[in-house]
Amino acid sequence: MSRVGRRAAAIVVPALIVLTASCDKIWGISPRTLDPNLVCDDSGCRCAAGFGDCDGDQGNGCESDLQKAPETCGTCGTRCDHGTCSDGVCACKAGFGDCDADLSNGCETAIADNPLSCGACGHDCLGSPCNGDRCAPVLLAKLYSPTSLALDGGYLYFGGCNATAIQRIPIRGGNPETVYSGQGCIRALAIDQGSLYFATKDQILAMKLDGSSSPSLVVDAPGVSEALGVVGGHVYWREESDSIYLNRFSSTKGLEADLGNDNFAFHSLSLTPKGAYWAGAASIEYLSHTNKFVVDIAPVQSDLMTGVPAFTIDAAHAYWAEPMSGGIKTVPLGGGAESVLTSAGKPTSFFVDAASLYWTDAVTRDVRVVPLGAPNAASAVVATGQEIVNSSLIVGDEDAVYWFTIGAITGTTGNDTGKIWRATK
Repeated sequence: MSRVGRRAAAIVVPALIVLTASCDKIWGISPRTLDPNLVCDDSGCRCAAGFGDCDGDQGNGCESDLQKAPETCGTCGTRCDHGTCSDGVCACKAGFGDCDADLSNGCETAIADNPLSCGACGHDCLGSPCNGDRCAPVLLAKLYSPTSLALDGGYLYFGGCNATAIQRIPIRGGNPETVYSGQGCIRALAIDQGSLYFATKDQILAMKLDGSSSPSLVVDAPGVSEALGVVGGHVYWREESDSIYLNRFSSTKGLEADLGNDNFAFHSLSLTPKGAYWAGAASIEYLSHTNKFVVDIAPVQSDLMTGVPAFTIDAAHAYWAEPMSGGIKTVPLGGGAESVLTSAGKPTSFFVDAASLYWTDAVTRDVRVVPLGAPNAASAVVATGQEIVNSSLIVGDEDAVYWFTIGAITGTTGNDTGKIWRATK
């Protein structure tokens, strides 16, 4: 006989309905009252499915609803605090999670403001606060007029227009340290094979990331712009002189100039081991490392003054912002039908990972994110109220995204109007 049956056999349950003789004979009592949540047959008496004797009080029988009661959800002793119990399963309410895997205390963690479990159990904000299920942005550094960003080996490198032209800072925060001191502005940064490449007004230089070498000249590059890319020793950049050109340099072929002539500026280059991609004035374009023939992948509608403001690729697709249509579009790298990923204000720079596309927006002053693979999906705010201008950049790694803002747009002045930010994904 079950534990509940043995307890019930020792008592007379207060009156509801008198049991039939079958249960009276099994329990050896007469008369007794009927517990509606008790089932009796020739094999004995037990709690009906979905009910239990959880308080140990024999006088009230199988008093606990295991299907719906948050105090006894599924089994006696399993609580569903901050949740709803349905069919014996606890579902946490919005803003709470069962992060300690202890069924006895339910959804014990308030994930809406917990920096170690922000929005989801185990989502660590890496030292920044958690507000409304999202990790708040954290200020990493201040500098005058930031121009460029690059990530490698646990450090964020940033260039600017000041005496300490290139600095770096640990991605988890710390004190900036000088990498390169020089006059004038750093136009762009790129990292490849353990070396940091950077563009000044008319040169591209390189130095080892470990500090084992001083900067050395890679190639003279008059009119080099913010569009710089390096992969496998192939160096690409946009030259802006009387016209706008794509140039390439490698140690084997030397300088190959004027490979692609566009009427309007392209602002970024995305490189793979096989070639370079960029958004031209009228199309997404591709150039193999081994030839000089530019291939059009998809048409674009660019702004007649500024071209396509933001562009990037992942392993399979290209992504670009079309200011004329107010959307972010995507197309397979091998060509095919394009689709709208989401609507946007005016993206200035993209970062894409395996699941999402992030961007800085000069109209909404937000950093935003949208999931991949869902056409016309709604985007979400990563950081709001940012001082983002047309030249703002965003980069990222598997844990966080990083971007810079320029405070001068609000009328502030000084040597620290630019700011470097981090937000955990």
